[in-house]
Amino acid sequence: MLERATASDEAARVEREQLTELAKTEARRAGEAERVQVEGEVQALLARRDFLVSDVDHLEQFIAAQRERLIEASAEISAIVQRVPNGLAEMRRPLLSAAADEAASTTDSASSTASTEAPAADGDRDAVDGASTGVDETGDIWARRSDQPDG
Repeated sequence: MLERATASDEAARVEREQLTELAKTEARRAGEAERVQVEGEVQALLARRDFLVSDVDHLEQFIAAQRERLIEASAEISAIVQRVPNGLAEMRRPLLSAAADEAASTTDSASSTASTEAPAADGDRDAVDGASTGVDETGDIWARRSDQPDG
């Protein structure tokens, strides 16, 4: 019986060692698989990070280029505005035949009575009374014209 117990004990020890080795091998295999998977994920994330850093660099270059375009466009617009011939530089205001304010109305009536007393040239008379230029007292250019646009 002692031999049988020793043999049984020896068989259990061998089986235990085999199972321990099998468990260790399985754990190493699972751990290596997990490490490989995590390493793959880390490499994918690093590659994505590199792409994103590259995108940020491209976007910063694009913003700098657009900023330069805006500065150049602003300079061109400023040059157009400041250009005197055919530009938008300060110009003399046109002479209007009638004004909307009260002071101009009294001045116009005084100059109108003066113009009836002394005959004026045709262009001067039009500038004084505003009848043929089509400008009324409110400054509406189409108020007295017969060729008013529809609308």
